Amino acid sequence: MTSQVFSDRNTAAEIKTANFSYSETAYPVDHWMSLHRHSRPQLFLCLAGAVEHHTGRDRFFFAEHSGGYIARDEVHSDLFLGNARALQIAFDNNSNSAISESIAGRAFDRHHPAAALLKKVYQEFRNPDDYTSIMLEALTLEVVISLRRQGDQFSVCKGRSRWLDRARELIHEEFSESLTLEQIALEVGVHPGHLAKAFRSQFGESVGEYIRRLRIAKARHLLEVTEMSIGSIALATGFGDQSHFARSFKKYTGLTPNTHRGCQKAR
Repeated sequence: MTSQVFSDRNTAAEIKTANFSYSETAYPVDHWMSLHRHSRPQLFLCLAGAVEHHTGRDRFFFAEHSGGYIARDEVHSDLFLGNARALQIAFDNNSNSAISESIAGRAFDRHHPAAALLKKVYQEFRNPDDYTSIMLEALTLEVVISLRRQGDQFSVCKGRSRWLDRARELIHEEFSESLTLEQIALEVGVHPGHLAKAFRSQFGESVGEYIRRLRIAKARHLLEVTEMSIGSIALATGFGDQSHFARSFKKYTGLTPNTHRGCQKAR
């Protein structure tokens, strides 16, 4: 598998220094990026919206001002929730790649020192002057050192209950089915009310909204890469009928399923 370039994302700005490439990228609402890999290690900071990052072994949720590290050639997929934007830093040469490969912590929340440093990187990135290249490189190396020293002690999962992670895993496994709040709560062993409150607090939306976003994202993917009928996609993604699917799809994307498919084919 080779590195992929995705035409449906929008790179708002880009700066290259001797050792790194910096870019700010915006993604379509609730965009599902299928399996891919990068030929260079990358750091990223979620600037807006949220990102579900899937590695096959692990699943991470990145809210605003949290971030992570993606190893070279690590196969993964991403679900970009809302109007997601991210600062991305690619390591350019072999020496910095070697440094980055020793990073212990792959994910960090907004309280990790690396998050504060990456916000400084972004401020410098958005307001460049004659010293920006030097500042960007110096700050980025500080981020790498911070991650090497502190590893996973500030992980995005720190303080989160195992049952809540299991609830989200269950949703990802069965979001196309008729999954109810009561069924999820019974599976993870908590009261439905407690699940609803904890889920919204941790992930910023209700269980129902989260399931609907996953269904819409899966539907978009099927519209783009298959010739399945609209009715078949509606059934495959858990919608009761084609009209319900069409209404929900337009509400979240601004387009009907047929219009979305037509726009993708016209590219």
